[in-house]
Amino acid sequence: MEDRRIRKTKKAFYAALIELLKENELRNIGVQELCDLADSHRSTFYYHYSDIYALYDELESKILDDFSSVVSVSTSHSYDGVYDNIISHLADKRDVWIVLLGRHGNPNFKNKVSGILENKHLEIWKYETGREAFSEEFHILSKASISAFIALFTEWLNSDSAGAPGRIKKMLGDLDAAFDTVLEKYI
Repeated sequence: MEDRRIRKTKKAFYAALIELLKENELRNIGVQELCDLADSHRSTFYYHYSDIYALYDELESKILDDFSSVVSVSTSHSYDGVYDNIISHLADKRDVWIVLLGRHGNPNFKNKVSGILENKHLEIWKYETGREAFSEEFHILSKASISAFIALFTEWLNSDSAGAPGRIKKMLGDLDAAFDTVLEKYI
């Protein structure tokens, strides 16, 4: 377990990286620029990371681990609990998610988020239907629904009304109901 000083230092590096990614691509961010913003020395940075990409990878892994935990924590097998957890998590980490899902984030990040959501979606469908396998069409449509959810999350995070969780939860529920109607035809 990292001690408090290391966690504080890394948190400063994460915050600085997020701030810089709002305006710059990762490849255009220098270590000195990052260290200046984090109020830290280059030697401290290099003690923890080999380069900017290692810092980005650690931040991305941390947010994906947190997200995966949030998505998995609901054992009720209901979308309602999962939606509440996701919305709360996204609202709490809004700045990070806006950057990671935005134009300066890693394009593969969305695929990783999709994978987490697809696994949970499939887990719920298996529980609800008692089935272990689904058709190829079902999987294709499931991926389409997850893409729609991510687009909805992204729009919500970037909107001025990101503080209205009830609104996004209603839209997610409506979108889910519409996809469920279609998915049931292709089980």
